[in-house]
Amino acid sequence: MARASVEKRAAAFRQRGTLARTGLWLLVAIAVLAGLIVSGLTWGPNLMRQQIAAQVGELVGREVSIGRIEVSPFSGRLVVTDLVVMRPPAPRPTLAVKRLTVEVSALDYLRGRVVVRNVQIEDIKARIVRHAPVGFDISDIIERIQQRPASDGKLEWELDRVSIDRGALEFDDQYVGKVTQISDLSLMLHDLSNRDDRKSAPAKLDVRLNLDGHPASLDAVATPFADARVLKGHTTLAGLPIVSLLPYLKLPDDIRPRSGAAGFELGVTLNADSPELVSLLEIQGKVSVDEFSVIDGTGHERLSLASLAL
Repeated sequence: MARASVEKRAAAFRQRGTLARTGLWLLVAIAVLAGLIVSGLTWGPNLMRQQIAAQVGELVGREVSIGRIEVSPFSGRLVVTDLVVMRPPAPRPTLAVKRLTVEVSALDYLRGRVVVRNVQIEDIKARIVRHAPVGFDISDIIERIQQRPASDGKLEWELDRVSIDRGALEFDDQYVGKVTQISDLSLMLHDLSNRDDRKSAPAKLDVRLNLDGHPASLDAVATPFADARVLKGHTTLAGLPIVSLLPYLKLPDDIRPRSGAAGFELGVTLNADSPELVSLLEIQGKVSVDEFSVIDGTGHERLSLASLAL
């Protein structure tokens, strides 16, 4: 009797041990599986960056290369470094980005909304070529995007913050034979959304740059998705040589600006949905021209102004 009781307890102990070992192995298997999934989400994109670059390149019709991709799945963070977009046989890239960081809210995405907390673009260089009155080397990319089928339903999204640091743009206007350089570009955009409960809240834009070496700025607020779309902004430009504008001006052969610099400080209000033309666009501020001189076809001075402000 006692012996049977001991054997019964021993069998129960062995059963509990077997269950414990089974549970332990199950936990190990779950941990390994979770580790593989996290590792795949974290390092998989970097290992497959060439395939990802090829798919993006096929989408935009360009050669795309990516140096590295880092993904933090739980924090919703994506970092892409050394992104380059080329259009052979052009010797220089259309776009080169040293570092691109995107942070999204995974929880909101599960609710059917796209919430982008932050987009940060660092050390970006872009080049656009114009070869016809309305023809650019990126026109085909725009057409590809426009030809994509529209979504069946409305996708609500929020863009909390976008920033560009140390940006540069070269506009090579081969149609008129002029190259315009934008350097030291910094941009900050806040609070842009198409959600019904937020579309009337103004988005804020702050831009600073040098246009051919001359400082310019733009501060604006806008409601681009509201029922009554409004943009209010303040923009400045200092000391841009008038000679640099000549390729875009049609002047008589015997009239040529020889010197002068233009600048402005303007406040602009655009009421995009205004039914009255007179209130569609409002501009106020100051436009100035300094040291302006015009010569004729023989090189003689026809007009000279030390300073003019409007």
